[in-house]
Amino acid sequence: MPTPYRRILVSVDGSSRDHYVVQQALHVAGHQPERLTFIRVVEPIPEQIGWLAEGYPPPVDLQQMHMEQAQTEMQGLFNQFQLDNAQSGCIVAQGQTYIEIIRQVLRGGHDLVIRAGDASHPFAKTIFGSTCRQLMRKCPVPVLAVKPLGDQRYRRVLAALGPPHSREETLNPDILRKAHELARLDGADLHIAHVWQPEAFPQLPTWSEELRRQMADWTAQQEQARRAWLEQVVAQAGLAAEAKTHFLHGEPSLTLSELVESAQMDLVVMGTVARTGIEGFLIGNTAEKLLQEIHSAILALKPEGFQTPVKLDDSSPHLAC
Repeated sequence: MPTPYRRILVSVDGSSRDHYVVQQALHVAGHQPERLTFIRVVEPIPEQIGWLAEGYPPPVDLQQMHMEQAQTEMQGLFNQFQLDNAQSGCIVAQGQTYIEIIRQVLRGGHDLVIRAGDASHPFAKTIFGSTCRQLMRKCPVPVLAVKPLGDQRYRRVLAALGPPHSREETLNPDILRKAHELARLDGADLHIAHVWQPEAFPQLPTWSEELRRQMADWTAQQEQARRAWLEQVVAQAGLAAEAKTHFLHGEPSLTLSELVESAQMDLVVMGTVARTGIEGFLIGNTAEKLLQEIHSAILALKPEGFQTPVKLDDSSPHLAC
């Protein structure tokens, strides 16, 4: 199946993760390297470092040396994968990593960002460190955060749907479409999940049996209505016969993370919630908690009308490979 993405920005960092990230990017791009642009961001060197010892170069020279070294390493990565600079773009930028990535998205009109999970501690609760989380909050295009050293192909893809009559619901068609596309790309099993959390009513001792029965009936009706809504959403997407649907009860982030672990999901496609038309990002509570709890790859989508707070700044240093 052809990839739906035309201008993919691939973030590398000079670590051992780069090899896997390049493999995954080529796979998502349908092995069409002309759809890929690679970026590596080097953090600014503090001014004090240049004067710690006699004979050190000035900070501006140290920074230039750092960028040129990154440029050389990027070219080595290109040579390793037999990538052609004339086909795939290659950029070394200086600044804060997530900001420079977003600026390149704005500058280059990219439609997807791919980056490896960047948590460095082997016993970290999540693979998603600060850069991935900032991108998921503020990047204006979908972000595919891949699991370092994971399988290149996905076997099970999960579309996590938001509830009806909410900001999350507006993303559901896009979530289903993107999950379906990636599942077909790999021949993976497609799963669709929605978590229903019943209203919690205090069970007062003074309540009569009739009132308790009425509340139980009302809860059952709400569950039936939510199940019917989910069936309709899946049917409208044309996926009723193709996907396995999970209607779950409980706290959304915890319940979804348990499903991801028990069913060994390789990729979760989920929405992140913003205040449409307002600069800045307000990540949904479920999405925020889920990022802290799962270890699968994540494709995070933004709602239509999202505006990143990051502004273009062409004065920041850049080198082409």
